[in-house]
Order: sequence, then structure tokens, then C-alpha cells
Amino acid sequence: MPRYTPQQLYDKVSVDNLYFIATGGGVCFGGGEPLLRVDFITEFKQLCGKSWNLTAETSLQVPRQSVEKATEVIGDFIVDIKEGNPDIYHAYTGGDASRAWDNLALLLSLVGPDHITVREIAGTGTLIHRLHRFQPSACSWLHLAAQYLCFFYS
Repeated sequence: MPRYTPQQLYDKVSVDNLYFIATGGGVCFGGGEPLLRVDFITEFKQLCGKSWNLTAETSLQVPRQSVEKATEVIGDFIVDIKEGNPDIYHAYTGGDASRAWDNLALLLSLVGPDHITVREIAGTGTLIHRLHRFQPSACSWLHLAAQYLCFFYS
């Protein structure tokens, strides 16, 4: 896979500029952990300007500063915490989700729930319940996507 500079990526995708402007679309950064490349995304945003919406698919397993900086240039976040039960999360990922939960609270405070979609492992359902306990006031429009279904808590 080729590696691009922000300018090279912009040159490659700017062919869709009119479409992005007409639809409110833009570029979604994912694969690996895009918030670890927030400087790249910031430089890219300077090139594409305010008319393109940038989205990041993230595990939020990044330093707090990366989340803070990302909110300055990324419009929407697809959060892939995977699971609300710490034991299932550990069995699935081998890690600890506490940093992701802390960063989700930060992200909610910085951009609000309208700009966050949270994904979970389909069929477990524990993430929905944990999010509701985690910050019930934000769950009215926090999108919980599980296999193309969205649930809206009030």
C-alpha cells in the first residue's frame, strides 16, 4: 500500500471535491489507529478546508492529547470500543478498555454525542447498557451501531 503525504492524499481524493461539497461528505480515516496520526490529519484538513467532513474510526486507545487535538479537525468519530464488559473486552482484545472509556468521556464533552457513533461486537449487548450507565444524559443521541442497526436512548 502506498504511503502518502497529506498533499499527495489530497491530490488523489480532491477529484471528488464537488461531490464532497454537495453531499457534506469527505474522508474517513481508519485502519490501525488514525488518532496516532493526528498531525497528518491536521495538515490534510488545512488542505481540504472546512467544506469537507473528516471522520475517524478509532478505538480511542490513544493519549488524551491526541483526542483533544483530533476534535479540532475531525467532525465525526466512529468509536470501536468493541465491548462494555471488561472481561469480554480483555478476552477479545487482550487489553484494558479503561483508557478508551476515559477518552470517550472526554470526546463526549468536547464534541457532544451527535458526532459520535459507537460500535460493539454484534450480539453481546453489554456496551449499550454500560454506555447508558456511563453517561445517560449523552445517550439520547449517541448512536450505537451494531450490524447496521442504531439504537437511540432517551
